Amino acid sequence: HKDGHYLWVQSSGRLVGCDDRGRPARAVGTIIDITEVKQAEMRRHQQQELLNLVNSVQRSFLIDRNIQDACDALFRPLLKITESQFGFIGIVRRGEDGQPRLEIPSISSLDASTAERDAVSTGHNVVLTDLDNLFGQVVTHPTTVLRNAPWGRNEGGLLLPGQPHLESFLGIPLSLNGQALGMIALGNRLEGYDQDLMDLLQPLVLTLGTLLHARELEDRRLEVEAQLKRHATQDTLTGLYNRRRFFEAMGDQLLQSRRYKAQMTLALMDVDHFKQVNDQYGHGGGDAVLRALADVLRQEMRDTDVVARIGGEEIALLLTCTDVDSAMAALERLRLSVERMQVPFDGEVIRVTASIGAMGWHDQLRDAAHWMHCADMALYRAKAGGRNRSEVDLMA
Repeated sequence: HKDGHYLWVQSSGRLVGCDDRGRPARAVGTIIDITEVKQAEMRRHQQQELLNLVNSVQRSFLIDRNIQDACDALFRPLLKITESQFGFIGIVRRGEDGQPRLEIPSISSLDASTAERDAVSTGHNVVLTDLDNLFGQVVTHPTTVLRNAPWGRNEGGLLLPGQPHLESFLGIPLSLNGQALGMIALGNRLEGYDQDLMDLLQPLVLTLGTLLHARELEDRRLEVEAQLKRHATQDTLTGLYNRRRFFEAMGDQLLQSRRYKAQMTLALMDVDHFKQVNDQYGHGGGDAVLRALADVLRQEMRDTDVVARIGGEEIALLLTCTDVDSAMAALERLRLSVERMQVPFDGEVIRVTASIGAMGWHDQLRDAAHWMHCADMALYRAKAGGRNRSEVDLMA
């Protein structure tokens, strides 16, 4: 049509009469505008495709609980249904500063000139932190943005990797209870975007908004569970394991040792004259020393070792798959690292040393309490011997 829209017509005709040479004299026929009929037929087809897509997204999310994969799977059918050249589904996240940002796992474009009309993902994981643009307007207000005019580079928008120049654009927020959780972005539909297409997409918009909300609730639940677990097993000052978690881990390791005959060494470490540190610098100074000590322990000990704060300045270490000789070499390196440690506090530098007592596990030990007692006796000898030293208890 001259105004840029397509028309569907049905044409029929026949030849009428012949001249003296047998050629058709004229042709008569009709051309009927069936645009409304075809549009209704296409709309029904689109609605069925969209319903199938909604069901597919729901099944995908319910099976693997991964909203990102579910959104990624939408690109090919969504662009085909909407006859769009460009599109993405963005998810609203909150940064550490609490400000919203738009995460776009992948960006798809549809090359309408190819016979396959295939969707191509650029493979980029784009994060938009500056939402003062056309994309951001969809999720910050939230509101639907529809524009059937070329989008200039200097109009407050931006170009994403793989994005063509936008001749038309439709941005629909995915929201629940007035809060934007994400958005659908579509671009470059040949006939532009209209209310009919927005109405067509409503079931998908509602479904995605609900799934994003469910994913957000699940993330919050997992975060709360992780926090509760950390509080139950972690020392809040140092970030090391607490006493409860250490004895649980020691029990588990003892079972493994008895089953597989693996060697283990238990060590106890005390900061020397820690009371004097608290008396001179206050408890703030003592806390600074313990946090610095925890950093040294994380640097010096292996990931497989179990390290915990089990008392005020007392540290317990369980060196897995390690005999006494190897353990003593590692503990001596640790002691020297503590001796070199410099802790800045209130314009001064605090220096401390540590005493260490160790005991390797063997069958003559009765249980974990007996093992701990022997390591404690070794620690006592280290302190009695002048502190800032490592001792091993060879007696059961």
